[in-house]
Amino acid sequence: MCNKFQTFFEEKIAKIRNKLYNDKGPSTTFSPFKGDALQSFKEVTEKEVRDIIRQSTAKSCALDPISTNILMTCLDDVLPHIIINNSLRTWEVPTCFKNAIVEQIIEKTHLDESDLTNYGLVSNLLFLSKILEKAVLRQLFDHINRNGLTETFQCAYKACRSTDTAT
Repeated sequence: MCNKFQTFFEEKIAKIRNKLYNDKGPSTTFSPFKGDALQSFKEVTEKEVRDIIRQSTAKSCALDPISTNILMTCLDDVLPHIIINNSLRTWEVPTCFKNAIVEQIIEKTHLDESDLTNYGLVSNLLFLSKILEKAVLRQLFDHINRNGLTETFQCAYKACRSTDTAT
């Protein structure tokens, strides 16, 4: 079964890549960017990291060196040792943050489990890698919004937008 999943998802990804690189799609004309280029990330304060952690779901990954619940309990003691700013300064993600446990899950409980097209992949990342991701995401969204880089009718990944506003 593992080999079947591997073959299925490798073929699925190959088809998507082929479509992306071979289908030019409709031509679009873009106006040149006139804003400030994102040259660097600013360092985050302990308060910002604390806020990101407290706003996050307390899900742990088997790869986490400490459970998220324990981390939350002793957050003030551990906070000075959480390495986020080094990544923001160097634009590098620690190797240990790049590990994930990848699992296949059936997309809906009533679907046929023997049909591999009914499965999707889920990557379970280390909790702290998600915190770094959120710190970067906040700054990227700030840059995008400050420079007017979102489309007027874009609904995905935009505050106060949903499938209702898309409709």
